Amino acid sequence: MFEPIHNQKTCPKERGSYGKHGSIAANGCGAIAVYNACLMLGYPVPANEIFPVLGKSALLGGRMGTSPFALRRYLKGRGIRLHTYWQTASIKRHEAYIVLYIFRRGCRLFGHYIALAPQGKGFMALNDGAGGQPRRYEALSDIKKIHGALFLWILGLR
Repeated sequence: MFEPIHNQKTCPKERGSYGKHGSIAANGCGAIAVYNACLMLGYPVPANEIFPVLGKSALLGGRMGTSPFALRRYLKGRGIRLHTYWQTASIKRHEAYIVLYIFRRGCRLFGHYIALAPQGKGFMALNDGAGGQPRRYEALSDIKKIHGALFLWILGLR
């Protein structure tokens, strides 16, 4: 059956499994976020359907992961309504969220996508580097603090 993906490192590591040069384990967090968000919304889609579609439009042949534009196109094509947020203060309640956070390691920039479900007054994030376990956030602004993110791109999904 369909199970959430909590740890992308357990996904295929072979070069070319995500785009021409990337791998799902190293570069597929956007596709994994889409897969997990679809589960949260009650629209399960097989991972082996999502990964090739988003992998074809992955940035730099997969080396830089999922294109935000391809991610939006894919979700809209499945009939999922999207609302984009750049500031956490203006966020409304949605059934699920996908967040791209950009952070710095040394002088290099990196990005990571996660899927979140509202849970009580907070949020439960999947595939967020918590040792393969879901991570709880009291507020979406906590993502920025915990990961030292420079900015967040947030999609509210219905």
